[in-house]
Amino acid sequence: MHHGPRVAPERRAELASAYAHGAGEYDLARPGYPAEIAGVCLSGLADTFGSLRVADVGAGTGIFTEQLRAVSDARGEAAEFVAVDISEAMLLRARDRGFPTRVASGEDTGLEAQSWHLVTYAQAWHWVDPVAAGVEAARLVRPKGRLALAWNQLDVTVPWVHRLSRIMRSGDVFYDPARPPRPGGRWRSPELTVARFSQRATPGQITELARTRSSWRTSSAAQRERTEANLSDYLRSELGFGEDDVLELPYISFVWTFVRSSRVD
Repeated sequence: MHHGPRVAPERRAELASAYAHGAGEYDLARPGYPAEIAGVCLSGLADTFGSLRVADVGAGTGIFTEQLRAVSDARGEAAEFVAVDISEAMLLRARDRGFPTRVASGEDTGLEAQSWHLVTYAQAWHWVDPVAAGVEAARLVRPKGRLALAWNQLDVTVPWVHRLSRIMRSGDVFYDPARPPRPGGRWRSPELTVARFSQRATPGQITELARTRSSWRTSSAAQRERTEANLSDYLRSELGFGEDDVLELPYISFVWTFVRSSRVD
């Protein structure tokens, strides 16, 4: 079972490469995750291992990496982090946040084997081959360590948000939080945690959010213009929001966690 749009490997690579630029815009427009989501990723690991090593793969600008660090700091737990992504431009912002970085794919991170306690993917698992990336994560993580796959998605159970998602071509309507991904490698005990939150945004900021979507970034100039015109018409004309009005944009945030089996290949 996948999470995210069904795309061929070649198309997946094309969409992922859309994030080679525009790190600043992405960082400003994309929401973070509820503290509960980051907390679940780390929960209990310090009790098992003591000091932790965490690899956030597909980290982008380090939004989730920073939230993981905030949770570990708040708990008084010692942890070191590395942000991994194929986009050098995105990782520049992660470096600004104080994280060591590595330019690499999820299928071949080049990180040390059996040296990590947690591997996370936030809004990134759908860009990798799930079998190869799962095997690679299992190579990295020590037995009883954890793989965590997290997503934020627009709450398309709300009718006006469902329509908005369609106009933005965001892919949220494809997501099914209740069915676990199937990473390759030796993983057991899948557990789902779901949280809800809202992002406060003006119509203009929602347009900026749309511009961070891979579907927009890989579109032609004409398609981008149509999308923005449709968004403006929907938000301002149909829904009646003014330019300075602040909307509560509802999200579902969820994370699937898996435990590394005791057998080491």
